[in-house]
Amino acid sequence: MDLRRLLLPVRSRLTLVLCAALVGALGSAALAVAPEPALEALPVEYTTPLDFTPGGAGTGGGPVGDPPAVPSSFSLLPDYVTPVKNQSVCGSCWAFASYGAMESNILMQGGPTEDFSENHLKNYHAFDWAPCEGGNHYMHQAYLARLDGPVDEADDPYNPLAGPPSPGGPRQSFLRQSVTYSAPETIKNTVMTVGALYTTMYYNASYYNSGDDTYYYSGTENINHAVAIVGWDDAKVVSGAPSAGAWLIRNSWGTSFGNNGYFWISYDDDKACSFGASFVADDADTAVRCHYYDTYGYITSVNSPYGYNRFTVTEDEELTAVGVYAMQDEAQYTITVYDTVDGSNKPTGLLGTIAGALAKGFHVLDLASAIAIDAGDDFVVCLYMQNSGTHPLAIDLAVAGYNSASTANPGESFYSFDGVTWVDITTFDDTANFCIKAYTIPEPATMAFLGLGVVGLALVRRRRMKK
Repeated sequence: MDLRRLLLPVRSRLTLVLCAALVGALGSAALAVAPEPALEALPVEYTTPLDFTPGGAGTGGGPVGDPPAVPSSFSLLPDYVTPVKNQSVCGSCWAFASYGAMESNILMQGGPTEDFSENHLKNYHAFDWAPCEGGNHYMHQAYLARLDGPVDEADDPYNPLAGPPSPGGPRQSFLRQSVTYSAPETIKNTVMTVGALYTTMYYNASYYNSGDDTYYYSGTENINHAVAIVGWDDAKVVSGAPSAGAWLIRNSWGTSFGNNGYFWISYDDDKACSFGASFVADDADTAVRCHYYDTYGYITSVNSPYGYNRFTVTEDEELTAVGVYAMQDEAQYTITVYDTVDGSNKPTGLLGTIAGALAKGFHVLDLASAIAIDAGDDFVVCLYMQNSGTHPLAIDLAVAGYNSASTANPGESFYSFDGVTWVDITTFDDTANFCIKAYTIPEPATMAFLGLGVVGLALVRRRRMKK
């Protein structure tokens, strides 16, 4: 079965159950992607006709635990938002909305007013779309997680027209996590505590009331614009909406639109603010390295609870953190680092383990202790997910028209249904890899790892198991 052919973008959500051939060693067990990978031909940009949102099975809704009560109105303005920008004729709203969220989070943490380069993001996201053809927050997650950005606006100024891309400059921040929330009360709580959130809507000027800068749409059109949620007012009256209440929105059409670039969307809008995605930042450290195979990040998910990636380093490094995706809230994870694998591809030589629970989204998790890895050595990062839906592990694989350049090699990613028998995932799809990233720093271990906060950790020296 050609999985990539079945994952072509379509106008409605895919409902096919996509299965691979039987795995001989596991009897009737077969690896399969999520039955609704949510690959939809939905525009996420007002100026482009094509876009779709990748995704997988699982439910969103909030962080682990119940959020506290929130007030009837709240705004991040003026202290916790950066200046409104103008995307102009380019289909780059997704870049402005997601960076608006990240810059807001830095302000919420007491950091400086940042101005990250949307130009660099739209030019170097690596997906199939041209720089002004649109995008989504998953693309931004992938770009940040593999350490391609963010870079400063001054190092790559915004250009809405076609032109040769700039090489940019040094990375200015680090993505600690990007979580998706769907419950309205949780979205509100997160805006109050984390900062602005990326979201989407359907925009048509005929539904916009310029008299009071409000918007309400009732219908079934596809989403076509990305914006940032920066507040709300439960008593706000929006013309035409059946009830009071609205989200305060930061747009990317300059300060001449709306109220200095801001407007209100009714809670009752059929296509707006159905979710909010955070972009939580941490300090940058240009010495940080990322080992990965999933250039494009989360495309869909599979039904095996165990997966690992096997990496090799070319210099002496210290493994300090691991990046993974959770498919739903309160997902219970165990990350285990091993020295190598045996002849049957089973990980061996325990080096360290961490466990806990995660909200739906991408997370970078610190190890309890840094693990030293010698140049030329391999190491294995294994992820076990529980309570994370029927398809708990995120994978990257090629999808025509979206990330068609995605590739994989035998020996990189392996899956298991029982943690004992391991199968190379390229036997399922020859472009597939697990979304498991390994973050390292060069030795010595005493250097301050500012990007991930792993300062002064005890060094765990590797002892290679004799074969």
